[in-house]
Amino acid sequence: MQPELLGPFMKGWATAGNETQVRELRDVFLEVAKFRPGLMERSIRAEYEKNSVEIEKLLREIQKVMVELCNSGSIKTPISPYFSHLRFNHNSGRVHIGMGGRSFPLLF
Repeated sequence: MQPELLGPFMKGWATAGNETQVRELRDVFLEVAKFRPGLMERSIRAEYEKNSVEIEKLLREIQKVMVELCNSGSIKTPISPYFSHLRFNHNSGRVHIGMGGRSFPLLF
């Protein structure tokens, strides 16, 4: 199985989002990984170390790359509006969406 950018995040997101949204995000993450391969290396290391703090840092960096790729026309999918409202709880290992009760686990 080939590693995916932010694997624990994507596995958790799949439990919270719809399939279409998950597929679109995976496609965008593939483009990000091609554009910035160093992010993939850091993602693999963070997953191996089960480091949720690094996963959060990577997600914020990936968001910036997504904006850059979207502005250049390399990707057409806009950034999910949820991304700006994600809160990581590093004690519980969950990612909360907005201020409501929706959340999903980071699945290492």
